[in-house]
Amino acid sequence: MKMQVDFDSDEASDADVSIPKSNILTRSVFNITIDVPGDETQLNNNRTEYEKRLNDEIEEWLSLLKKTRQNINNALSSNNIDYSVLSQDKLDYLKRAPDLNKFLEESIDFRKEAKVYLEVDYANILEIHENLTQLCQDRLDTKKSQLIEQFIFKIPKFHDDTTK
Repeated sequence: MKMQVDFDSDEASDADVSIPKSNILTRSVFNITIDVPGDETQLNNNRTEYEKRLNDEIEEWLSLLKKTRQNINNALSSNNIDYSVLSQDKLDYLKRAPDLNKFLEESIDFRKEAKVYLEVDYANILEIHENLTQLCQDRLDTKKSQLIEQFIFKIPKFHDDTTK
């Protein structure tokens, strides 16, 4: 194979460039050429082996997924609980346990009472708090003005000016 290369000089010359053919494959990654030794049949064999292993692994994962899903569905469909493995103390504890329906009714009542508290009682508490804060601030201001007044009358210069 011959290529003609033009140089940027005044003299244009022909150069013979020969590229040897070999069994070495080259691949370019980000303009970096890497020589990969081996022939295409070996690469194809490696690829088919890799694809076979990959397909086998996918089939194993799918079978595991199906088996797990079937186990979960079986567990959900059978609501029977085997109480024979529990001791008598544990069985008595379960019998004394609160009823779920009663618990839900009590929780609904609690939520209603909490809503009333938050809407009405808490608003009243906030109003009382604001009133107490204002009352304390007023008392503090009164006490400050009394102390300032006492301080002013203790200084003779100010006291004399006020009497004239």
